Amino acid sequence: MAHALRRATRVVSREYDAALARHGLTIGQFTLLAHIQRMTNPSVQAVADAMFMDQSAMSRGLRPLEKAGLVILRMDPADKRRRFLSVSDAGRIAFDAAAGDWQKVQSRLRDNLGSAEFDMLRKTLLTFERAEAE
Repeated sequence: MAHALRRATRVVSREYDAALARHGLTIGQFTLLAHIQRMTNPSVQAVADAMFMDQSAMSRGLRPLEKAGLVILRMDPADKRRRFLSVSDAGRIAFDAAAGDWQKVQSRLRDNLGSAEFDMLRKTLLTFERAEAE
């Protein structure tokens, strides 16, 4: 099962990465921007926890976004070890521009699998995610 999931993840990620490349984003970066925007004044750790990422992977994911000026990292004045994230105006523009291409991939995957199977797969994956969170 693990092998099949990893292969499926690579196939699907390639589809999203190809669509998002013209916006200068990968699916991982697009997902990071989405999580940061959905959360209220999140800490780096809170976003990492929400995405089931370790600190090292989170740093690698944030570095190019920060360098491109798409996210802003701020130090917590009360605890210099803690940093908070926000999406910059440029990040919102990039995300909004890429969202249409992301949606096209979603629609293509739904069409290829069929709506019922697509919805069942998503539900199953969310069940795994909830189990991991417990």
